[in-house]
Amino acid sequence: MLRCGATASILLLIASGPFAQAASDLSGRWSFTHVQGRFRGTITLRQSGSAVTGTWHTAVGKSEPDSSLAGQISGDTVSFTRSIGNLQQTYTVVLSKDGQRLDGFGDGWGINHANLNMQRDGSSTAPPPATTSKTSGFPQGPGAYKFAFQSVAQHRGDEIKYVSYYYEKATQKSIDSALPLPQGGLIAGAFPDDCEFGAVNDKNNRMEFRDQEEAKSKALPAGNWFFYPSNPTKCGGVVVFVK
Repeated sequence: MLRCGATASILLLIASGPFAQAASDLSGRWSFTHVQGRFRGTITLRQSGSAVTGTWHTAVGKSEPDSSLAGQISGDTVSFTRSIGNLQQTYTVVLSKDGQRLDGFGDGWGINHANLNMQRDGSSTAPPPATTSKTSGFPQGPGAYKFAFQSVAQHRGDEIKYVSYYYEKATQKSIDSALPLPQGGLIAGAFPDDCEFGAVNDKNNRMEFRDQEEAKSKALPAGNWFFYPSNPTKCGGVVVFVK
């Protein structure tokens, strides 16, 4: 499993004893905005006791398959993990007193302390149609990519530190050290697809890209590669797919 960001992608469970009671049943559909309104869609939640599961559907901002989530509620605090294939994001959100909103932040694959704001949806209408970009940040199909490189920017005062993880698709293993590409490779995609990012290897070969469209099919020379978001204020993390 790919570990993501400053907080490893392990389900964060808020301690809950046998007397902990949920403030409200969360079951139903919720509309959400994510990453400063860049992404929107719906999350359908199902609650059984303190356990919460659901389906995440992105309708606006990018085109991607629906993903599953699972977590737990304790009092008015909900913590859950969103699984995107073998990749994960973790969120902690707080339920409003009227039970109509969930607000909080998430960390993990492709995001760094990204806001998530959810509003209970009482209607039975279908979610708005998806608006898709020209290319998706998720390479699809067999052989679409071999490796995923993730870099998340951590702000420590005026200093920015990058935490990186590498995922090998064939073995489904994550690697904490630099990933060597003896024969080089081609960039197959990036997430988010509008993130400006750079790349550097141990031989000081450097490359800069405005977005996924510019990066796709660009050849990487051999070496140990490190990727990073060029503007961490705008894009706190980036995942680059290589084939």
